[in-house]
Amino acid sequence: MNRPLSQQEAAERYLVLFPSHVLILSLAPGHQTFVYQGLLPLTGLRVREHQGSQTGLDIFGSMIETRTIFCGTPDKCQLWVLGLQYRIQELKGQNSGPCSSPLSLLVPCDEPWKRQELRSLLLCSPIQQWEGKPIQHMGPVQALVPVQVASAGSREFQDRLLLLFAEDLVFLSLSPGGSGLIYQGKLPRSGIQALEKSAILGRLEFEMTGNIMEPILVACSEAEDYELCLFHLQKPNTHLPSMASQPPIIPKKVKRI
Repeated sequence: MNRPLSQQEAAERYLVLFPSHVLILSLAPGHQTFVYQGLLPLTGLRVREHQGSQTGLDIFGSMIETRTIFCGTPDKCQLWVLGLQYRIQELKGQNSGPCSSPLSLLVPCDEPWKRQELRSLLLCSPIQQWEGKPIQHMGPVQALVPVQVASAGSREFQDRLLLLFAEDLVFLSLSPGGSGLIYQGKLPRSGIQALEKSAILGRLEFEMTGNIMEPILVACSEAEDYELCLFHLQKPNTHLPSMASQPPIIPKKVKRI
């Protein structure tokens, strides 16, 4: 059990050390479950013993404010200092390996806190082979859903992350080794329809169609994700703009989806 100290007050927290990150948790009222409080990538962090009347350690870096952790006893404090310093040094020689990226912990994003953290990560991390305006200028992410996609003809599904913005859908994949994300294509929401297929196929699957694209099958593993996608994508035909008045942008990489 560790206690980070903010400028206003100290709060009880639990730290979990992963190979490349520190997960910060707190106990929910009633002490029945843990509550996600943040994630600190170890890359770029520094650790030192706290210079004060209480036994503790300081975690700091160029991208975060200094956090002071009080561990209770000198032995616990020394254990955390040595453990963190060891992992930080290990990562310095693994910048190209899978442990150097937070994605190794966040993907698969099968927990709400992982999706929350991944949304923030997408806005400050490079995405390989990205095209078009920066992702930071596309507006807030309305939904982030792990899916499998395939062309309607082949049905050879591939894992993707589907990001729903106000005007576009973006598909990303995880790079080999899990060290980064790769851009796999973009579709304008104004030019597509989502047709429900789950009742026919007996699985959580829908089809995306449009005038400028071949049909794409999208499969979800969770009913919540399936309903979320349909909620955002299904709309009456009368709401779709005509090709004459507002032609949609042809996605350059839709064939790679």
